Amino acid sequence: MKNRGICSRLAQLTGFSREVFYIWLGRKQTRYPHVPSLETILEFCYACNVTPLQVMSSSDAILHALWNENLPRYRRPGRFTRSRLDREYAQELLQSVLDGREKLTSVKHLAQRLGHHQSLLWWYFPQECALIARRNEEHEKQRRKEHEARVCEEVRQAVLILHAQNIFPSHRKVRNLLSDPNLIRMPEATATWHKVRRELGLEQ
Repeated sequence: MKNRGICSRLAQLTGFSREVFYIWLGRKQTRYPHVPSLETILEFCYACNVTPLQVMSSSDAILHALWNENLPRYRRPGRFTRSRLDREYAQELLQSVLDGREKLTSVKHLAQRLGHHQSLLWWYFPQECALIARRNEEHEKQRRKEHEARVCEEVRQAVLILHAQNIFPSHRKVRNLLSDPNLIRMPEATATWHKVRRELGLEQ
């Protein structure tokens, strides 16, 4: 392998540095023994058009792949690199949410808009994130309460309509009058159904 200039050939073919192969072959001393990671081995196999089993079992397969001009060649897969957080823009976005200039939403959603994980926002802007998270939680609670109130009123009106038509407001009859029949499954909706029937003297 030394006589054939294998390190230069491998570097040219795979896109790895020659230094990597010098370390692999033991020609360059390092502080700790270097063992290629599985990811690196797979990248190497992809570029050389060989399987990991061929690499581990025989050097002939590698040499054949390197010197056979008829074999297809592949570019080394590009590594994932995350862009750096624009802290000034991120802070402006968070402040816009706090000031009401941007729609209130979760920190996770804001991080997605910036193309980063929410942990990064929490790391750089803990106070702003905590305040946004608390406001968003309160907002979601209020939305759930308003939704429950609308559903309960819809159930109440359904019972009253059936009663006015001299139709017994059974569970099935009320459910069929709702905008979404599944709403009757909500505990609050069921409780309202029972409550209104009791008010009408239809239930003990």
